[in-house]
Amino acid sequence: MGGRLLKSAGQGYRVMSIVLIVDDSQTLRTMLSDLLEGVGIQVIEATNGVEAKESIQAKLPDLVITT
Repeated sequence: MGGRLLKSAGQGYRVMSIVLIVDDSQTLRTMLSDLLEGVGIQVIEATNGVEAKESIQAKLPDLVITT
């Protein structure tokens, strides 16, 4: 699985492999997903806060993007 290296303060580099995108707009989620997947980041999506909470608990994403 691909991922992007992130610099962590005092901890060297680590791989960011999962990003959760939360938005009710399918168009916006698709645009962001395509962009991130294009650089090798795994993306999961949620349409609302309830789905986001479930995804966070199940997948432990490295980053959550909300708009």
